[in-house]
Amino acid sequence: MENSENATQEMETKIMIPTEHGEREATCISLIKIDETGKMFLIYTFNEHDDNGMEIIHVSHYQETENSIELGEVTDEEWEQIKDYLREVIKSEEV
Repeated sequence: MENSENATQEMETKIMIPTEHGEREATCISLIKIDETGKMFLIYTFNEHDDNGMEIIHVSHYQETENSIELGEVTDEEWEQIKDYLREVIKSEEV
């Protein structure tokens, strides 16, 4: 089992996320596109857990420009769409 876990960790994409205190390394979980809006969202984690042991995830609006990648805040409406997407992913994995 240890080899499987190491292989998974090696495949994870590490990214630098700008924060109010400078850049911080995060693990990219997924890059998704919401069809209704055409917008892209980056789902990532700093590998932190809440009081219940659940991994805390973060979501940012994702936009590529010619020279860089821009991350922005997610509206409440977009967050609801992203939660719906995540629920569907979880349901499909349970089957």
